[in-house]
Parts: sequence; structure tokens; C-alpha cells
Amino acid sequence: MTPRLNPGQPWDAQGGLRSLRRGHKVTTMTTIAPELIQKLRQLPPDKVAAVEDFVDYLRARENDSSLTRAMSKAAVSSFATAWDNDEDAVYDRL
Repeated sequence: MTPRLNPGQPWDAQGGLRSLRRGHKVTTMTTIAPELIQKLRQLPPDKVAAVEDFVDYLRARENDSSLTRAMSKAAVSSFATAWDNDEDAVYDRL
């Protein structure tokens, strides 16, 4: 299943970094990876661990968001027949 992306999300459907504008230059995974690696090499070990924790947090948050969107979409079709009845029609007009 291809993940659905938010318009501002930098990742494409294959998990690669979309081109982003940072100031005046366009950033892609190819151009940003060496820069990030160099920056990481300059950090002390405790800061590298903090960066790794933050990346894990961002990935988990995105996975949670994707799961929530998928469950919401599934719920709409699952409950459509239960909600589409004469007894509940009054609520449709609220």
C-alpha cells in the first residue's frame, strides 16, 4: 500500500525526499544526506542519540497519522449502512 501524503510532507511515495526549497536552494536526499552526515559527525554522542530519538519520534508520529487516516476511511464505509436508515434520518439534517 502506498502511503498517503500530506501536501507539506517532504517524503514521496517511495520514501525518498521530495525536492524542498531551503532558502534559495532546492534540497533532495542526494544533496542533503552528506550535509546531514557531516553535521552529525560534529555532534557529541549524547546529541547524536537525541537526534536519533527525534527521528524515531517523527517516524512513529507519521505512522500513527497514517494508521488513523486509514482507520477513519475504513470506518466511514463500514458504518455507512448502519447510519443510512430512516430512524437516523433526523440526525442527517442537523
